[in-house]
Amino acid sequence: MNGRVGDLRIATDGLIYAGVYSTGIFRSESGVSGSWQRMNNGFPTTGFNRVEFAVCEKSPNVLYATLAGPNGNVSQAWYDLSVGIDPNNPDRVFIGGIDILVSANGGLNWDQLTQWFGGSGLQYAHADQHNIVFSTRSSNVIYFTNDGGIYRTTNGAALNPNVRFVSDGYNVTQFYACAVHPEEEQDWFLAGAQDNGTQLFREEG
Repeated sequence: MNGRVGDLRIATDGLIYAGVYSTGIFRSESGVSGSWQRMNNGFPTTGFNRVEFAVCEKSPNVLYATLAGPNGNVSQAWYDLSVGIDPNNPDRVFIGGIDILVSANGGLNWDQLTQWFGGSGLQYAHADQHNIVFSTRSSNVIYFTNDGGIYRTTNGAALNPNVRFVSDGYNVTQFYACAVHPEEEQDWFLAGAQDNGTQLFREEG
């Protein structure tokens, strides 16, 4: 196996999987050099770049992958791309790009779950989904991480799960610039955050 590995997973049956840019998904029983075999059953051989995937916890022979287009520097998929599988239901899959989508039938049909700019009748979640994590053996508790922090649903098995922001108080915002009040001893600060607006602080600390 040669190339740039973008994703690595260990399935519950002990098999190790690796997603290699522009090449595909490889599988190994040990992870040692020379033991990796490319999975060829229906997987494309060209026309893609980044590979992100997930393996079902209950059914480790079930794997879902999302692929970036061949020119990874044009679309968003070079940056935000994620997959999560219900640990108890291999047909229920969540994917994340800019927004979060869900399928109840193994990827045949998809419903958009969130919308990053609001006003569309869908629930809001910040843009750029980077990871989807199910709580241990739970079909309901799912965490979604994105450029806005951490979101969670506690009814993930429902037809339309409620996704809510849960990272209040976390020090996760990246600031690029800061301005202080021109007068001395004023607790007044402006801070510009990466993809999270401008914050006004009126207290120290």
